[in-house]
Amino acid sequence: MKEKRIVMLFVVLLLSIMVVAKVQIKFSFWGSQAEIDKVKLLKETFEVQNPDIEIMLEHIPGNEYEQKLMIETVAGNAPDVQTIREVSFMYLTMSNYYLPLDSLIKKFNLNLEDFYPNLLEMYKYNGKIYALPREFTPVVTYYNKAMFDEAGLESPSGDWTWDDFLKACKALTKDSDGDGEIDQYGVFMVPWDALYLPLLFTNDANILTEDGRKSRLLDPNIIEAFQFAYDLIHKYKVAPPLDEANTYGWINGFAQKKFAMIFQGRWATPIYLQIEDFEWDVAPVPYNKKRVTVMYSSSFGISTQSKHPEEAFRWIAFLVSEEGQKIWGGPDALVVPANRKVAESDNFITPDVLPKNDQLFLDEAKNYGQVPPRTPSFAMMYQIVDRYLNEIFIGLRTVEDGLKAADKELQKMLDRSWKRLGF
Repeated sequence: MKEKRIVMLFVVLLLSIMVVAKVQIKFSFWGSQAEIDKVKLLKETFEVQNPDIEIMLEHIPGNEYEQKLMIETVAGNAPDVQTIREVSFMYLTMSNYYLPLDSLIKKFNLNLEDFYPNLLEMYKYNGKIYALPREFTPVVTYYNKAMFDEAGLESPSGDWTWDDFLKACKALTKDSDGDGEIDQYGVFMVPWDALYLPLLFTNDANILTEDGRKSRLLDPNIIEAFQFAYDLIHKYKVAPPLDEANTYGWINGFAQKKFAMIFQGRWATPIYLQIEDFEWDVAPVPYNKKRVTVMYSSSFGISTQSKHPEEAFRWIAFLVSEEGQKIWGGPDALVVPANRKVAESDNFITPDVLPKNDQLFLDEAKNYGQVPPRTPSFAMMYQIVDRYLNEIFIGLRTVEDGLKAADKELQKMLDRSWKRLGF
């Protein structure tokens, strides 16, 4: 009996040591409840395969995300693995938030050919890789196919221009009951970067210089693009006035057939899949001076404060693996899986599930994707631009006067932000 007790105590002691020996990796992310559920499934799957590691989840609301990371980093409590937006990657990397991953990629034999080259480039700094992509989405044109068919219009193609787009908008704008009020608009346009950045980019313009230090709001190409957006509402009347647009918004407006087209990322797909009374699909955004589109993305990086970089990298390697990416992806995915083996498989390409043209997301990202403007305070940048754009769209300011005022305020904010970071 004495020997049995000794054996039992030894087993209990051994199990205790095993539990204590687990390396804890703190992981930060944002997202909806559906995304939280996917992360929990990823955690459970990984921990079964890696019993020596425990993933500690930290969900942070998206609008508080970067600020919370900065606070935790200053306090010396940064998450080991962080989900990183493409717009905040550059300045956080410049501020020494993340470890270069090249040696870990080599040590763990990670195949970089699993990712599209231009997607990897988004997460390089000074020739080194500081993060691995989680997902991406180009902005495309979602359109009501039934409305196009009724108007006798062909589905939009890759070579359609602003002129073609405007002609389609006019043909799709209708006063169906003859009461003098427009019941169906060609397109939806409000002050939201996903809607206006495609117009800027295809007009060979951007809000900031490439280094993110200077405003370019007075660039004639930007003025022309915002003028076109304004004219859609006020001159051509093919987009709803702002007060009307805000009453139904982009989700309900499309479902209720208030407009025929909208520029959106992949995130619109699971929402629009709930529509049952008409068919819709996706097409490229129209272009003016160059064919290009906005590509949003996020990635995973390891904090320079992490005491367990190898274990942290094992978690990242799982998240970007085929197994992990299949959990992120699927026909109802908010985004396109970054692992091209998954993105190009029937896990994502599902012609029997709308949109039929899933392949477009891959082609647009691979051939025409361009990163949004990057700055230390991208949220403040959009707040400034959107506030003045709101005044322009309402008609309180002309496009040129509004952009002059926005440019002045934006540049002051940029100067403060870069100075605060010590650059």
